[in-house]
Amino acid sequence: MFYDEFEANVNWVEKPWAHNWATDVPEEWGLPYGMTKKESCTESGGRLIYNCGFDTAGEILTHLLPNIDGSTVQPKDLDWMSKGQMMKFDQTEFVEFWDFGYTGLAEDGYVYYPD
Repeated sequence: MFYDEFEANVNWVEKPWAHNWATDVPEEWGLPYGMTKKESCTESGGRLIYNCGFDTAGEILTHLLPNIDGSTVQPKDLDWMSKGQMMKFDQTEFVEFWDFGYTGLAEDGYVYYPD
């Protein structure tokens, strides 16, 4: 792999999905915040957050945080909605207007603020 030559700490996970951010949301929650259902994981276009049964954010944090002194990764908390807020924000303010079409960003983004 390319990164091996740099002795980088890379965790390569290969999945058969299109360009998207895979999540693992329990079915009883429905599909919040414009997520697309599991059958769409191999399709491109539309929203880029898909419920594919894989916790991308959790995998990234589990890989990165143990490599930072003093950090710990807590087990996945399925009750996150009662412990903070998911808020929508305007991403267009972070990109020059004439470049926005080339960034791949949607006009809106989401951020979670824990209590």
